[in-house]
Amino acid sequence: LYRKGQLLNLTGEKTQETAVLAALKNAAGQWGCDLVDYTTAVDLNGSLGKYVIFVEVGNSEKITGITSWQGILQKALEESNPRYRAAVEARRVEGLQLEVVQPGTFERLQRELMLRGASANQVKVPRVLKDESLISFLSESTLKVGNINERKL
Repeated sequence: LYRKGQLLNLTGEKTQETAVLAALKNAAGQWGCDLVDYTTAVDLNGSLGKYVIFVEVGNSEKITGITSWQGILQKALEESNPRYRAAVEARRVEGLQLEVVQPGTFERLQRELMLRGASANQVKVPRVLKDESLISFLSESTLKVGNINERKL
């Protein structure tokens, strides 16, 4: 926790790694899934910026609907960081985007980081990704919505 450069901050809401992790643990409990790993990125392509949260769960067959999962995580993150909630309510930040990645994605990400020179003993998944090629790698590993059963919870 508290690694340099691992703060999400679009408009002064300052969402720390601890808040994201607390929200993910809360949400995963509600999803009925084990959280394997996660990272985040910032998307500035819309009229408002938003957080993109990439997660890998241990039992993705339990996904009951990405839209409902995203809503659960949104609420949990707003509870973890009231300043984020205020930014969303004031329309300074768009609600988050949840991307569930395929099993093994974060192991492959760690291997890629090692290929780029990170020591096997020191490689850690960044909690805020800024490298566009790594963000693209995760986006390409996302379970497609058409492959996820969109049943209501």
